[in-house]
Amino acid sequence: MRFKFFRIQNFSIKYKFIIGIVIILVIAMLSVSIVFIKRSERLLVYALEDKANLINRNFSIVSAKSIEECAFSNLQMLINEVAVKDREIKTLIVADHKGTIIATSDNNNYPLFAKIENETILHQLRMRQDIILRNLKENVLESVLLMYDRPDDSVKNLIGFIYISLNMSYLEKSISNLWFDSFILTIILMGFGIICAYIFGAKMAKPIRILANRVQTIASGNLEISIKAKTKDEIGQLITDVEKMRLAIKNLTGNLEEQVKERTAQLENAYIEINSLNERLKAENVRMSAELDVTRRLQQMMLPTKHELKKIKYLDIAGFMDPAAEVGGDYYDIFQTDEHLAISIGDVTGHGLESGVLMLMAQTAVRTLTLSKETDLKFFLNILNETLFTNTKRMKVDKSMTLAILEYRNGNIRISGQHEDVIIIRKNGYIEILDTMKLGFPLGLEKDIYHLISDTEFFLNAGDGVVLFTDGIIEAENISGKLYGIDRLCSIAKKNWNKSAELIQKAIIDDVYQYIGKQIVHDDLTLIVIKQI
Repeated sequence: MRFKFFRIQNFSIKYKFIIGIVIILVIAMLSVSIVFIKRSERLLVYALEDKANLINRNFSIVSAKSIEECAFSNLQMLINEVAVKDREIKTLIVADHKGTIIATSDNNNYPLFAKIENETILHQLRMRQDIILRNLKENVLESVLLMYDRPDDSVKNLIGFIYISLNMSYLEKSISNLWFDSFILTIILMGFGIICAYIFGAKMAKPIRILANRVQTIASGNLEISIKAKTKDEIGQLITDVEKMRLAIKNLTGNLEEQVKERTAQLENAYIEINSLNERLKAENVRMSAELDVTRRLQQMMLPTKHELKKIKYLDIAGFMDPAAEVGGDYYDIFQTDEHLAISIGDVTGHGLESGVLMLMAQTAVRTLTLSKETDLKFFLNILNETLFTNTKRMKVDKSMTLAILEYRNGNIRISGQHEDVIIIRKNGYIEILDTMKLGFPLGLEKDIYHLISDTEFFLNAGDGVVLFTDGIIEAENISGKLYGIDRLCSIAKKNWNKSAELIQKAIIDDVYQYIGKQIVHDDLTLIVIKQI
């Protein structure tokens, strides 16, 4: 059975110290008492043996003379007198060399001489001057002395024995008294030790208790109470370390509070500034959203309508544009005059309002130059470039534009300007790729590009056609980041070339969006399909 209430680990340091001292004292006192008593017991026994031998030697002189003179009555009287005076003597016997009792203090008690008649014992006795026997059962100490006719070392004859037995009761009583005295002394010393241990333990535990209270105070958040070490021992060093810790925490906490206040003030100022910026951004977004909405509507309004495209003779045309942002930078236009048909497609760098405005400038300039019946495409593009260059400088924007102009007359197409490749698809499905990189230069970068512009021509028979596009088509990415590419564009166009221009355009755009999937469209998508009727 376990006594949970008596677990020493639940005691304070003071009581642990007291218990330890008491245990040490008890063990020490018991050890000392046992050793002392055992030693005292041996000394008492030795003293009793010495007394027995002394009595025997004193009687040996008288007894030997009495035996020689046959004065046995005098010897008996002496034995009786000695036995009466000394109460420790239990039995005193004098016998001759044969073991016959001559005188005795107790006729009923001579246990040793009952065995002396045995020749073996007599022989053993003759081998020694005297012998001491302890008869523990009867609580006596027995001593036998052999008497010889000559006391010197010459030839001598055994003339008798002296036997004495001493009572050991007083010895046991003395030992019992020693045990009792030792127990009393142990109790007294233990009490004194407990008192000293209590005083010393209380004195030793006091600074530890004070330190524990201070640590609890620090843990609760109170860093104002200090503590000073009054000793230079380990406890004093611990108190000094705790005081250093308190000061460090107090200093850190004070600095932290200042930092928190300073950072809180900064955050409040930042919050006010952010709110102000948010309000300004909201207002700016509202303004820009209105501007972009107007620009987007203008951009969509400038695109050729299906009705306009239906009026064009000899050609089946379908156009598509989907800006990636609210206002895109892609541009295309199809404009017919009495004499010829002008087809233009371009891409302004970037997105947003500035790109949309630049696109509208290009669309207006192209229509103006077309209405002025300018047939020199090099001069046409150079004037358009100079116009855009001047306006971008005035707007302080870093924008440019790729643009290709196609002039159609009775199946013949003349093309000029740098843009994406032109896909020419013949009726039988044969595909030609026309590179426009050498036909011009990006508009708006240089003021005069006339010497960088050239043109080329090709003819469309019935069933032949042209596919024009911006880079948003071929650079569309799937979920793996792989580009759509011109090869896939040509494959889809060729596969659907027996259909109308509108259905061909729809098939290509559907395939592009299917290829992109759920990915974000990063660029404007513009596509024109032209098919000779």
